[in-house]
Amino acid sequence: MVKPSRFSVVWIIIAATVLYFVTMVTVFMPKQGHAPFKMCVHDSIAHPDNIISGSIEADPSKDVVMDIGANIGLHALFFANAGYKVHAFEPMLANFNVLNCSASSDPVLRENLVLNNYGLGDIVTTSCVSASYGNLGSAKIVADTGSCQPENTIQVRRLDEYLNKHQIKPFLIKVDVEGYEFKALESAKEYLKRNPPAHIFSEFITTHLEAAGSDPKKYLDFFWDLGYKIEWKSERR
Repeated sequence: MVKPSRFSVVWIIIAATVLYFVTMVTVFMPKQGHAPFKMCVHDSIAHPDNIISGSIEADPSKDVVMDIGANIGLHALFFANAGYKVHAFEPMLANFNVLNCSASSDPVLRENLVLNNYGLGDIVTTSCVSASYGNLGSAKIVADTGSCQPENTIQVRRLDEYLNKHQIKPFLIKVDVEGYEFKALESAKEYLKRNPPAHIFSEFITTHLEAAGSDPKKYLDFFWDLGYKIEWKSERR
């Protein structure tokens, strides 16, 4: 985690069937004054009453949140429902379609969400991903041997190009991309130095970073270089 934060993030594992049946659940917000919202999910979901708790000292109508590795949108939808403009990135088509289903079901979500069906990395390219059976949130970029299935083929773009194009000054960035965290953020270092987000949330596993060709120490140094204080919110692995 980067910078002491007022948020407490609960990472919820989604159980999905091989057929990816889609149902709709109601998500209740932890703060009074925020209406619940409907969310499309793969088959089932743990009831997320307290996805993110604590007060938010910002004007949602003026602030931008970026969700890199949005999965089916648990966090993106939370912030969008609270009034933030959310730019979400999810390269897996099965996940993206469920996220889009949720966004399409509610005018507030539809207005506040900018959905991008691609991943972020250090180069613009086409890649292949592999996910654990029944858990599309575990998708990792793997070497493309020429036999990548269409549903596992994703587009990868650069964060610096996106930020410069849209002139976004994010209030908060959440990044959880199964080892690609450093590559997703690194290109935007100078931009983030000029426009530092108040909070950056990153879930990462050192072995996943190493498997993606990144040095975990350099990943942490990236935040130190930007002037952030690092606060651990979960077990170190």
